Amino acid sequence: MAKYAYDKLGLRNIIVFETNEDYGSGFGSVFKTTFEKMGGKIILIEKYNQGDTEFRTQLSKFKVYRFDGIYVIGVPNEVGNILKQVRELEIKTTFLMNNMENPELIITAGNAPEGIFFPAPFFDPDIDKENVKHFVESYRHRYGDTPDLFAANGYDAVYIIKYAIRKRGYDGYQIKKALYSIKDFPTVSSERISFDENGDIIQPLVIKTVKNGEFVIVSQ
Repeated sequence: MAKYAYDKLGLRNIIVFETNEDYGSGFGSVFKTTFEKMGGKIILIEKYNQGDTEFRTQLSKFKVYRFDGIYVIGVPNEVGNILKQVRELEIKTTFLMNNMENPELIITAGNAPEGIFFPAPFFDPDIDKENVKHFVESYRHRYGDTPDLFAANGYDAVYIIKYAIRKRGYDGYQIKKALYSIKDFPTVSSERISFDENGDIIQPLVIKTVKNGEFVIVSQ
């Protein structure tokens, strides 16, 4: 997100508004380090508490700063309320997020998320790939609906664990070692998945926005 903000959107001065927990500070720290290394500046880091619904006091403070973007980190319900209140306060800027591809964002915020940017794994239920077609057809047959990214992630997780158990057996430590060794595992949620030495996932991402209430890809 930091690279896209700097290289593609031309942003140089950003406020970080993050949830006051490890999740928020983790994303915020990596964003800050990457963005500043590229030559950008983090003007302010502001925190909010998980579960908050009122953000106007904090958001109003931003008006005294000169910035061209706000990076908001959180979960869809809280971020949806933040975006609604941002529009009410008429704060006009570019909004960056962590992955927000969840209908709850639109339910909470209405049209307020229009034009935001966030990274997400690429999942297209209509792509012409045999494993994806099989998954989508099976899902529709069972649930009568089209699977979303979260369903695809859950499906992939089961098969990744199955692979690890088949490779190393049922011992927890051995399963962990097998997971850490996975490289370019074919999945339905993206082209491939790998894990690094810390157990963090490596997979291709796309940049999405919200347009007319729909999540659409703007960059691959």
